[in-house]
Amino acid sequence: MRFIRIVIIVSLVFMSFQFVQGQDKKPNILMICVDDLRNNIGVYGDEQAITPNIDRLAKRGVVFRNHQVQYAVCGPSRAALTTSLMPEETGVIGFKPIRTKLNNVIFLPQYFKENGYITAAAGKIHDPRTVGVKGQKSKDGDDIASWSIPYYAPKNGHHPKNVAIDAADLPDEKYTDAMIRIEGLKLLEKVAKKDDPFFLAIGFKKPHEPFIAPKKYWDLYDNTKFKIAVNQAAPIGREDLKKYAPHGKDVQNNMDKKTGLVNEKFQLELKKGYYACTSFVDAQIGLVLDELEKLGLSENTIIVLWGDHGLFLGEHGRWNKHSNLEVASSSPLIIVDPRNSEARGETFSAVSTVDLYPTLCELSGLKTPEQPKNNSKSTGRALKGRSLVPILNDRNAQVKIGAVTVYRGQRGIGYGYRVKGKYRYIEWVKKGKENFYELYDYQLDPNETMNLAVVSKDTYEPLLHKFSRDIRAHREGAGCMALLKTAPYKISAKNEKNILVRDADNDGTPDDEEETIDSNNNGIMDYLDSAVH
Repeated sequence: MRFIRIVIIVSLVFMSFQFVQGQDKKPNILMICVDDLRNNIGVYGDEQAITPNIDRLAKRGVVFRNHQVQYAVCGPSRAALTTSLMPEETGVIGFKPIRTKLNNVIFLPQYFKENGYITAAAGKIHDPRTVGVKGQKSKDGDDIASWSIPYYAPKNGHHPKNVAIDAADLPDEKYTDAMIRIEGLKLLEKVAKKDDPFFLAIGFKKPHEPFIAPKKYWDLYDNTKFKIAVNQAAPIGREDLKKYAPHGKDVQNNMDKKTGLVNEKFQLELKKGYYACTSFVDAQIGLVLDELEKLGLSENTIIVLWGDHGLFLGEHGRWNKHSNLEVASSSPLIIVDPRNSEARGETFSAVSTVDLYPTLCELSGLKTPEQPKNNSKSTGRALKGRSLVPILNDRNAQVKIGAVTVYRGQRGIGYGYRVKGKYRYIEWVKKGKENFYELYDYQLDPNETMNLAVVSKDTYEPLLHKFSRDIRAHREGAGCMALLKTAPYKISAKNEKNILVRDADNDGTPDDEEETIDSNNNGIMDYLDSAVH
């Protein structure tokens, strides 16, 4: 009897030890990046999109319906993802190596590697033009310091030249994204055999133009009644917004040279091609998710699906992304944490790409690092993102008032500010010029036909004044260097009685007059910690 009791006690101790080990085990991270992915997928409400695999992933996690990128171009957006810094801080407002300006920058996968993770990647993670050092390209197309296993980027695949669309009757494996998926699965099998947790990134290149995908994905949409974008003109009050057409001889042959618009019939073909490419990538993502489950990794792997920015499909006569308007600035973000049964559903709280770095640190039990202040100091610059864990626990929570998207254009540097609800505010800063303003109400005007800051300036002055103050307060515009050198919108005397103020903690003191103290260094002022969370 005594022997049996000893065996039971030993067994219980061993089981407790195993349980504690299991509790202490770091989660794996699977990050799936998709190039030029609009919010036109099933789970975002597009009934025409055929995206069953992204949709099934979304059922397991939180869908962020108001996710804003920090710059709607590949290189700067991916730099924001991996550094949690704003474009002006990294210097990537074009295509420059980040380490030229901040040689001790700690990229997201690099930080996980330094904290015991095996890191690996296949496909497009960074833009290759933003890694390496000045005058010397990255040897493998990405940041060597970030990966435990050498990075892989296939360069072959069916890719006809000088066309905007192609629907060859070829198997998936003849295309670059399927090659990325195959290599990604090999890496997944490799890291799954290790004792250490892994950080695996897989980056797909479609639906980036040209819209080239196997014929079977085009066939999915043969009976789909696509419509051209209804807002083919620039917004009233922003008439200088330029039109852009896709590249390709087929586009030039179907374009009105006077108006700069692609003819309607070919616009529908382009739109069908975009959706076909989206479904093609969705199929590759499905195979990755299947393998994750097959290997028994689903229950301890945090999955992030992230689009680097949106893409105009004829809106405002544009077929590119370079903008801080809604379609370009917004992109899908889905986070799955299988350990948290509460992390389900959708949220419309404003969130940013820069928020992913601190979020993944918190979910993995890692301390959030600082970035280098300059080339001579390896720390001193706070991350600009805020952890989204409060929103994973409560879809109505907010970690910020608005999310900022930067774009440099003919009006200077423009700062788009997207809040929860219906408004997008944009402020343009150009040396020697007065700041220029845009305001869009997506409830009254979902197609951005009117810039209310010009068309109805007197009516909307109080809102312009409010958003102009908000973006400069609460550290909302931290890292927006040119913006913070200018003063907020000055309201006219006749509207002074209509000034709108925000008092998040209801203590009678307007937010922008509160003390800017952040004692727990979470990116949110002390007075807002309880109110925002």
